[in-house]
Amino acid sequence: MTRTAVLKDCAQGKSQLANAGILLRLFCLALSCLLGCDQEQKLAEAPIEVLKKAPQPDAGKGEKPECNAPPELTTLEKIMDTKILKVGYVNFEPIVFKDPDTGDLRGHFVLAIEEIARQMKVKCEYHETTWANLYKALREGEFHISIAPTFGTISQALSVAVSRPLMYIGSSAIAKRRDRRFRSIQDVDQEGVVVAVTEGESGHRYAQAEIKRAEVVVQPLRDQAITFSQVLEGNADVALGGAHMTAQFAAAHRKEVKDLFADEPYNITGVSWAVKPSDQAFLNFINTALNVLESTGKLAQFEKRYDLHWLHPERLWITY
Repeated sequence: MTRTAVLKDCAQGKSQLANAGILLRLFCLALSCLLGCDQEQKLAEAPIEVLKKAPQPDAGKGEKPECNAPPELTTLEKIMDTKILKVGYVNFEPIVFKDPDTGDLRGHFVLAIEEIARQMKVKCEYHETTWANLYKALREGEFHISIAPTFGTISQALSVAVSRPLMYIGSSAIAKRRDRRFRSIQDVDQEGVVVAVTEGESGHRYAQAEIKRAEVVVQPLRDQAITFSQVLEGNADVALGGAHMTAQFAAAHRKEVKDLFADEPYNITGVSWAVKPSDQAFLNFINTALNVLESTGKLAQFEKRYDLHWLHPERLWITY
């Protein structure tokens, strides 16, 4: 029975009880005429006492009904009831992005959530948003889950519930091929060194926190390749960026630049999905689903389809 039906039955029951009390009072008044006036007052007041003790219909706006309404459905129950999984995302190639020709969503995170939905026997309903609005929209229930890449940091976990990592990413840097000054990320922070970063990217955040002596030049455009080109053009000694992006740029310009920390990226962080902080049961389900996709090799297959090589912890499987 639905919540609306329960409340309707409550209201009908109260109305019937009130009508019964009126009939009882009329009966008592008629009986008092036969017994005499001395009994009339007591008998007339009797049904009033009964009515006072009975539950009354809501008198004012906002009063809660006497009947207990059924508990609200959990997120997972709502999804299974409607057969719709609402998925929030932000365009972030190559993880989640729109095909420029068809407009369809692509990326290995899309393949992963579609596989989970397929096994749940539900449909994905996608909601595009922005980085600025993503977590606010998630907390307010515009969608059930965000598959936008979410860094599993302590500060991030204060605002949303973060899933287990799907992969790990680190940061690296681009420098001229013959430049031997930089053996570690700490070597970059020197007087006279110019460091290029992309505004808002992890390299920018690292520079703000850690680089004190070198000059930091912030590129307002969100294309990291433009930032790396500052080294090619002689405008910067080093350019910081995501390890997957530095690898691509160094491969395309192998005669001129090198990927400084290709073998040992710095600032390694897990990349996850997110749900509302109160959705612990749904988070448990998502983590279980991701564990299944990993152990069955699905996550690796999805990455391979896009020729991606993210960082993953080495797992040692022991049999007894």
